Amino acid sequence: MDLVRTKKAENANTAKARRSGQLTGMTGLYLVAAELSKLGYIASPTSRSAQGADLLVTDPDCRRTFSVQVKTNASTFNFWLMGKKNLQMRSPTLIYGAKIKKSGNRK
Repeated sequence: MDLVRTKKAENANTAKARRSGQLTGMTGLYLVAAELSKLGYIASPTSRSAQGADLLVTDPDCRRTFSVQVKTNASTFNFWLMGKKNLQMRSPTLIYGAKIKKSGNRK
């Protein structure tokens, strides 16, 4: 019985960590979109199941468009983990946006 309770607690902790990571990622996505909007660009988040781009971005005249892959860390690191598929995605219009989300930091 104790083993079952322990396993349930482990599963609950894993699910909580996954939700926390998803919230960190979504927060970073919208913070990058907000920064691009401040610079005069139109930034639209893609579907969460979209392969590659997290944001589709254009200038107000729709003459320059590009896609953005957003990487977010919940704490201060000097690197972002990138998978093999990131190496395979190549395009002159694909850029990476990185955001460090610090707890309690509203900037």
